[in-house]
Amino acid sequence: MRWHHSGALQENAINLRQLQYFARIVETGNITRAAEQLFVAQPALGTQIRQLEQELGVSLLSRHSRGVSPTRAGQVLYERACEILRMVDETERQVAAAGRREREGIVLGLTNGFTNLVGRDLVKQSRRVHPCFQTDARRPQRCPAKS
Repeated sequence: MRWHHSGALQENAINLRQLQYFARIVETGNITRAAEQLFVAQPALGTQIRQLEQELGVSLLSRHSRGVSPTRAGQVLYERACEILRMVDETERQVAAAGRREREGIVLGLTNGFTNLVGRDLVKQSRRVHPCFQTDARRPQRCPAKS
């Protein structure tokens, strides 16, 4: 799928699976070996690459007796695919780390006098030293008076 300038989603665009498959083929130089490493049937892998070539309108692989090698267009795609796949991996790691950081936190239960003296400064300092932690200095709630 691909975004059209109108904002509509179009079918028949490159997807991450195709990029992963293509990169593995280039790295192994052999479609059968790549299929084994990817745990994919060789005909299915070949179909994905043919679809990719059709979508892009270029030949991506030169087939020869020793296996396959990328064409000039294939080499360009391989280099970009590696960048894209690295970016996806890094994005997944960063998002997961950010999610873990959101769950981390410290709640400080301080008396009113202590909060007034150092509470705000303590929170500011802890945010500078440990920016991934959420800090919150809370004053204890007063118990309602007994009647």
